[in-house]
Amino acid sequence: MEPEKILDNDFEQSIQAYLFEQEGIEWEGKPNPKFSLTLFELGGHYDVMTGATSILGFVFGGMLIFGYVFYRQGNWVAFALTMIIGLAIIVIPDILKHERKKHTQYAFTKNRVFFQLWWWGKKSIHFIDFADVGQITYEEYGDKSGVLHFLPKTPFNFFTHDFETGKKRFYPTFEMIPNVVELQKKLEIFRIERIRKKAAEG
Repeated sequence: MEPEKILDNDFEQSIQAYLFEQEGIEWEGKPNPKFSLTLFELGGHYDVMTGATSILGFVFGGMLIFGYVFYRQGNWVAFALTMIIGLAIIVIPDILKHERKKHTQYAFTKNRVFFQLWWWGKKSIHFIDFADVGQITYEEYGDKSGVLHFLPKTPFNFFTHDFETGKKRFYPTFEMIPNVVELQKKLEIFRIERIRKKAAEG
């Protein structure tokens, strides 16, 4: 599986600064860029940016009640503001989630896994050594894409997010990537080889 050249230049340049001598990128990828409205997909249960849950009914209820009151009063400015604020509460978290997804990128070498993450307009680069990963598991979707979970031997100092629910993961993940089973097998080979190499050096 040859790496496709799809990473942003700033991420590739950042990775180059961390690479060991003669260490090359084996794979690079991004989450599926498709935009989605979490509230409708998950029946109103979500935790994207605010920590709120089951707010779809609350928001629509508030829009209906206050909208009706302002409509009866003929207060069109308040009515319009009620509709705009209600829609913003529903849509803005997903816009932020989409921005986070759009700026997230992944790569790995034979030794390490790299993550570019985004939080409130700021990008950050993180990497983990395969020798520090206790297990790599996957969740596969119907289209052969899925999620890779890098379960640590000891906690890592960063986390990723589930791009369907918006919830924080408690360990690093590759989210919404194609051919997840094939990729997991390749990663597992590199993980075992790296652990053996570190043991031999140690």
